[in-house]
Amino acid sequence: MIHKGGHDGEEMKEMFALLIVCWLFLAAVCVVAEKKVASTDVSEWQKSTHLEKWYQPLDLCLLSDRRNVSIDVIVKDCLAKIPKEGPPIQPVRCRVGNTWPSRSAYCDPEDIPLADREHLLSSIPGLDDPSANPLRDFVRILSKRKGLLLMIGDSVMQQFYSALACELEREGIWDDPAKFTNTDETRTVALPSSNTSRPEDVATDASATLQFLPIYHLVNGRYDRVPQAALHHLRNALKQALSKYRTIVILINMGLHYVDNPVAGFSKDDYAQQMTTVLTTLHQTVIDHPDHTIKVLWRETTAQHFPTPNGYWPGVKYATHMRLQCTAIQDGSPQADWRNRAIEQIIVQHNLFSVQIVRFYNITLPLWSAHPNGRLRDCTHFCWFPMLYQSIFHRLREVVLPWETPKPNNAIKASRSDVHQAHRPDSTVVPLAVTV
Repeated sequence: MIHKGGHDGEEMKEMFALLIVCWLFLAAVCVVAEKKVASTDVSEWQKSTHLEKWYQPLDLCLLSDRRNVSIDVIVKDCLAKIPKEGPPIQPVRCRVGNTWPSRSAYCDPEDIPLADREHLLSSIPGLDDPSANPLRDFVRILSKRKGLLLMIGDSVMQQFYSALACELEREGIWDDPAKFTNTDETRTVALPSSNTSRPEDVATDASATLQFLPIYHLVNGRYDRVPQAALHHLRNALKQALSKYRTIVILINMGLHYVDNPVAGFSKDDYAQQMTTVLTTLHQTVIDHPDHTIKVLWRETTAQHFPTPNGYWPGVKYATHMRLQCTAIQDGSPQADWRNRAIEQIIVQHNLFSVQIVRFYNITLPLWSAHPNGRLRDCTHFCWFPMLYQSIFHRLREVVLPWETPKPNNAIKASRSDVHQAHRPDSTVVPLAVTV
């Protein structure tokens, strides 16, 4: 009995050891599966089947070039190849691979040939339709209300304004592209009086206004002489907008200047505190002005692709010692992207039901090869291509479409719960980008 008991004890030890090994194996499988799911979730960019309609002949020529030479050489060669009688050549800022108004100029073919930057040839499933023209409806509806699209943020939001202008030109809404040379200018836009077959697109005297408000963060700069100068600037801009417009769509983002290894004022805690102030200010503006129609859309902070685990800029203390070259993100888990998680928590914790999240991080997560690279090693700004912002253009359209038909009384109360669904995968409030 003693011998048998000892034998049973050894078997128990072996079984226990086996259970530990199995547990470790299952844990490893779960981690791999989680990463695989995340990777699949964000890799839905697929080769577009409508490149000839998205792009102009010059763009298609640039995209076919596999040489590691300067962009100037490639542009010169392509201009010599394309037919002279073709469509008008778009402004440089609307050429594939351009990064205007970023200083980086172009996706540098000397780093990665344009033909090898696969995302410049890709689109998101369901949005690969060059004829959808989402901004046409947006402009039409906002123009009828003589409303304002107010874009607030940093240089990546400034890039979005440029992309918006390119899309307006591609859809044939902005008929004089040469006028758009300064993102700091307030512009107006309306449907053109021709080139339309839809009765609802008939032009009127009404127009919508576009404005970009450059606020990168809430930290006072060297030359700021007013406490909380950026917040003061934001409140003044809102006050002026409310005095001029009864309908306002606000598209805002701040985030890229807050990092893991920060200088004073730009830490994770600083970000949560400062963005709570910003979002509360915007939410209260909506509450305090029930006679206005105001939509507040927080666009998720885009992915960066620096050689750090989460792709974030490493901070000036460490950047000088790193080989800054854009690369795929190592840790694509939701927790690693703490900027966007912080915004979700702020909205829910403070019941900021008037703020809706526009999902965009996952769309940019796999785009490590869509950055300028080049001498400046810019792994933050994106090279322009017409498919990049289609999800946001469609979201803008969805926001204003209900304004064409009266909203049922019972839907008004329901809309206040929108923000609580914004982080859920099955949300219908923030479509597409949640699952991309």
